[in-house]
Amino acid sequence: GFSPIHTHRDDGILHLEPTWEPLELTLGHLFDVWQVRLTQDCIGGHCADGGSTLRVYRNGVLVAGDPRGVIITAGDEIAVVFGQPGVPADVPSSYDFPPGYPPVVDIGGAASP
Repeated sequence: GFSPIHTHRDDGILHLEPTWEPLELTLGHLFDVWQVRLTQDCIGGHCADGGSTLRVYRNGVLVAGDPRGVIITAGDEIAVVFGQPGVPADVPSSYDFPPGYPPVVDIGGAASP
């Protein structure tokens, strides 16, 4: 079926349907569409242990709390990172969207499976 949050290409840019309710789509909605587990400690089959953690950044700023609740807003650069703290050293804070793209979000280069 059709989802109001989806990708058109393999570039990681999300398309948000503007007519869908609720208007606040979250990372939880996206990962549900992809059928990938997302919790405070896990992404897919990878769970925090031995120093590895799950972190979410919006526009280069670490987001505290449950990653499922992160609201996706047009133009955001969202990076979902799993691994040792400090890796990667640089988290992107913006994305140069191609000309002509509708209001969209870049989700750190990930594409739907």
